[in-house]
Formats: sequence, structure tokens, C-alpha cells
Amino acid sequence: MIEKKTEEILNSIRSEILNGSFQRGELVLEQRIAEKYSISKLTAREILQKLCHEKYLISFPRKGYLIYEITPEECKKIQQVRYYIESLSIKLIIKNTSDNDILRLKDVLDEATDSSTPYSSVNSKFHLYMAKLSENQYIYDTLFSFIGYVARFANTSPVFNGFTIEGTMHNEIIAALLKRDYAETIEYLRQDLLLSEDDI
Repeated sequence: MIEKKTEEILNSIRSEILNGSFQRGELVLEQRIAEKYSISKLTAREILQKLCHEKYLISFPRKGYLIYEITPEECKKIQQVRYYIESLSIKLIIKNTSDNDILRLKDVLDEATDSSTPYSSVNSKFHLYMAKLSENQYIYDTLFSFIGYVARFANTSPVFNGFTIEGTMHNEIIAALLKRDYAETIEYLRQDLLLSEDDI
């Protein structure tokens, strides 16, 4: 029960950060979080430290926390690393995954979404499900944190690297996976991650 409440508070603070409830430069204080959510100051500290680990906040000891702002350059670097991590995931899917399991990616595209976390968008769910299909937990865990950063950037900045954030290559990726065409799949992945050929 305590873990569920902690997760709900984490999601609530993430949402507040994503929707701009905190002003730029505003200090987030442990005491205020503890009072707002009726939790101990220690629990508030643990939650805020987790958000620091996820790069939502930056800690300033004995002062408070500030919102961690992701720059376009940082986002591009994250996307570059994601490309190589997801390329490995694609290689494993092509080698080990049945057509029926690959086709389940289409179900992800039809799922309802909400804005409570950066992981609830169709795009995030799609990429995380691909990581799950790879059956490599390290790929999934690494990708999970990267997707959080990029989703935050996408929510706060409408343009990345000269492209709009909207638009995906999900159906093309699925079709290329079903053909077991690695080169085609990673090309669609590159486009989906909004990377130029020079970026990789």
C-alpha cells in the first residue's frame, strides 16, 4: 500500500513538472512536498531523490531542488544512444521473436493513453514493448530512463533538431520486422528517432 502511494506521488510530481506547474527557477522543497501529500519529510526526500535520478530534478543540498531542463543538444545525444540500444533490440527481435509476437506491437498502437507519465504515450509504449520483445532486461531498463528524458523534452519543446516531434514510423518498423529486414528496420528507427544520417 505504501509503495502504491509513493508511486502515485511520483507520477503526480512528474505530471506537474511536465505540465509546467513549477515555475522556472522555483525551488521544490521537501517540507512542501511532505505537507502537500501528507507524507513524512523522509519519504518526500526519497521521492525527490528518485526524481533526481530520473533527471527531473537537480538537488541543491540544504536548499531544495530545481527542475532539470533538458537542452536540445542533450536530447539529440540521448537519441543517438537510443538508436544503438534499440538497434540491438531489433537484431534480437528479428532473430528470436515470432511473427505473432511482433504483430502485438500493432495492439500497442491502438491502446488508450493518458498524460500522467512520460511512459504512457503510444510512442513510449511502442519502444518499450520492442525492448521487452528483445528479452534483454538491460535494454529495457536503459531505454526506460532515456524515454523519460526524451518524452519530457518533447512535452516542453515543440521542435527538436529541425523536425517537429509529431510523426512516427511505427507501422513501417513493424512491417520491416516481419520481413526480418534489419537494415530497413533500423533505417525506419533512425527516422522515428528524428536523427539524420550524419547523427549516426
